Amino acid sequence: MSLCQRSIHFLFLLGFAFTLISGPCVSAQAEDYQSGVLVLNDGRILAMRGSYEVLGDEVQFLDDRGERVSLPLKLVDLEKTDEQNRLIRERSVDKTKIVDDGSLYSKIMRDKAKREREAKNKPINVNSDNLNQTQDAPQQQATQTRSLPNLSAQEVKGQVESIFRDLRDKLPVSTTVLIALAAIIAVLALVSLITEIYILFTSYQDSSAWGLVISIFFLASFVFPILGPFVIDSSVLVLGLNSLIGLGRFLSVLLYIILVFPGNRLRIFLFWSGAIWFSLISGIVLVVMAL
Repeated sequence: MSLCQRSIHFLFLLGFAFTLISGPCVSAQAEDYQSGVLVLNDGRILAMRGSYEVLGDEVQFLDDRGERVSLPLKLVDLEKTDEQNRLIRERSVDKTKIVDDGSLYSKIMRDKAKREREAKNKPINVNSDNLNQTQDAPQQQATQTRSLPNLSAQEVKGQVESIFRDLRDKLPVSTTVLIALAAIIAVLALVSLITEIYILFTSYQDSSAWGLVISIFFLASFVFPILGPFVIDSSVLVLGLNSLIGLGRFLSVLLYIILVFPGNRLRIFLFWSGAIWFSLISGIVLVVMAL
């Protein structure tokens, strides 16, 4: 077995092990996300894991990334924090109860529940007033959405995840189908990783410059998400740099396939991007079915 073949075999095993290890870690992080909230005096709501601790004139807690954070006690509204966490605990017991935590998701769901109760308590009369009220409902909802206050990056992230969880609950497919789709995507992602490693070796044989560029973005996409949060304090900046690195990795491989790759370019492109296309098409189909 040549050195190149041994290297490909080693990287294949390394990528497979990374896939097995990272899956449970991501699931555990998703389950722990926003197990509690911290309400500030200015009205902002911060997600936290577990509960907070009051140490002297400071409040310490774990943020949504699992990092310990300290805030001055005078900035935190402990009464509202305890009230919100009590509602969250009740929500975990009673899944049908809507917790008013001030988020966009809770506002939409509370309005929806109110409309459903009103519809059940009064008879249905088909007349012009009801038709006009139905036509004006989307405009009223759009007006309410535009009047919402500015939200922080953490609040927007939490609300987007809440909407996705609600969308997942509405999907008219069984858990078995979702597991099968996830398994297919995992296999295609592994094929894409192996293909990208093959492209990386091929690029060094064609041109050292292409190989260096692809290697830098490839390694940075694995190293920066782990080390970035420890080096940079701003979560928004870390998210932006992660997006730029991912975009650079995608464009460098895509341009190499289009401009330089010596073999069958269409076939290598489909092997490399199959997971992306399958995930995109599956996601669109599921969203349409849920709506």
